[in-house]
Amino acid sequence: MGASADAVEAGTFRTLSVSATHLGGLHRHGVLELVDGDRQIVPGVAMIHAPGESPGHSLIRVIVGGEIAFFTGDLFHFPCEVEHLDWFSPDRDPVLGRRSRERLLAEAVARNALVTYSHAPFPAWGRLSRVGSGYRWALL
Repeated sequence: MGASADAVEAGTFRTLSVSATHLGGLHRHGVLELVDGDRQIVPGVAMIHAPGESPGHSLIRVIVGGEIAFFTGDLFHFPCEVEHLDWFSPDRDPVLGRRSRERLLAEAVARNALVTYSHAPFPAWGRLSRVGSGYRWALL
């Protein structure tokens, strides 16, 4: 959701986003587990650390029967960002964001994964492919 344990401890939790502000109450009541890094949730479902949009941003990887899918959250906002890995909204970390995008793209292409992102109109499932030295999004 965009809030890392470091942000909470540093007291910047409330300033990161509206979501972080609301999650702060859950944290103060001890019912929020903050995750830094990759974490398996249940067999086949994992949170993958993907900072750039925010310090604690994660994406979700689901593996079922040898098939793999990624829900990228805010790692991409539009398909054109797949072709332009350096395009980011203001106030984001483009260095970390590009690393996160490259990590996802490498695995998604290698495993022919289904991919979707949070700002896409339904149905937004697609596949990523290597094109020259870059990548391309193909809607299914």
